[in-house]
Amino acid sequence: MFLTVTDTRGDFGRLGHGDFSDLFTPQPIKALHGLRIKQIACGDSHCLAVTMEGEVQSWGRNQNGQLGLGSTEDSLVPQKIQAFQGISIKMVAAGAEHTAAVSEEGALYGWGWGRYGNLGLGDRNDRLVPEKVSTLNGQKMNMVACGWRHTISVSDTGRLYTYGWSKYGQLGHGDFEDHLVPHKVESLADSFIKQVKYFHVNNLQYFFIQSWILFVFRIYFGFRTYVKFYGF
Repeated sequence: MFLTVTDTRGDFGRLGHGDFSDLFTPQPIKALHGLRIKQIACGDSHCLAVTMEGEVQSWGRNQNGQLGLGSTEDSLVPQKIQAFQGISIKMVAAGAEHTAAVSEEGALYGWGWGRYGNLGLGDRNDRLVPEKVSTLNGQKMNMVACGWRHTISVSDTGRLYTYGWSKYGQLGHGDFEDHLVPHKVESLADSFIKQVKYFHVNNLQYFFIQSWILFVFRIYFGFRTYVKFYGF
């Protein structure tokens, strides 16, 4: 991908055009002109782009440091995350107010809002710059996806790891306890996970897992969570 365009609401500068204006037709982001973009991720009000060279640009809301720029100041235009200098990033994922990344070497990173352990760093503190997750016992990660307050990663051996908020059992560990570091989902230990995607539509939260489909959804009136697995 060589061109990035955005449209819709512009509050917090999340469209990357240098202002707060809403847009109703897609427009190129001038600050990304000349960069070859291979992947984009959008959170609640912040966005990130990964270049073909493995650099990461971020912009939008930043009240918890989710842009990874070392401050809590919103950015109206894309800025390069300097903390990744010398590190080639494979992909990024954006939650509501936290962010995760996987490097080409298989390292997992988290930053931003960490109240529920969703950064995987062993505590509930926010991070203003990316920090490497150090509790994976040598496991290399292939991909990562962020929910609202929790995170899922997949290792190069096809194992699924989850961490963060688990009030409704959304981590899949058989409990309702927050997990502050990544834990392997044992119920899928015999499956080789190839892909994971997160979708949030209205009050429903979905994770699509290639090789399995995991539906996790919450009924707000009853405050119950249902987890179903369908093999194919």
